[in-house]
Amino acid sequence: IMNAQKHFKFIVKKEPKNCKALVSLASTYSQQQDFENSFKYINAALRIDPKYRDGYVLKGTNYLHMNVKDNVELAISSYETAVQQDPKFFEAYLMLGSLYQAKKDTLCLEYYTTAARLQPKNMDVLYSLAYAYQEYNNINRAKSIYRKMIDIDTTYSQALFQLGWIKQWME
Repeated sequence: IMNAQKHFKFIVKKEPKNCKALVSLASTYSQQQDFENSFKYINAALRIDPKYRDGYVLKGTNYLHMNVKDNVELAISSYETAVQQDPKFFEAYLMLGSLYQAKKDTLCLEYYTTAARLQPKNMDVLYSLAYAYQEYNNINRAKSIYRKMIDIDTTYSQALFQLGWIKQWME
């Protein structure tokens, strides 16, 4: 991390308006739990380019790693801004789905559904969507997605397990 930090500092010194280098430098501070410096470089990048998606993503990640009670809402706001900047950034939809699901908010289904539209064969996305439907007692929809997953990959054991679990405990 220290070597990367030194490298990015060198780049930022030579190219002070390089948003990618600024956010990469911010990331090295995040990895060291130095969120003050991380936000400093993220905000510098966002002042240069207010539409720089990765700045908002790292901001959201920082908020989550800081383990402060109210920061989940700030993280959600940051990830939502990231998808506004890049509507095809499925990872942010997946993260938003996870954050809303943790809050027991059915809005997670919309985010997971959007992620699944963007990457219809991504097993992590499909599993998250199916499990959320299962959690909200839409068993038929959950089973349908689990079966789709098995059609894509017959060895995907988590989908098979969930279908068995539904059969034993929910039907």
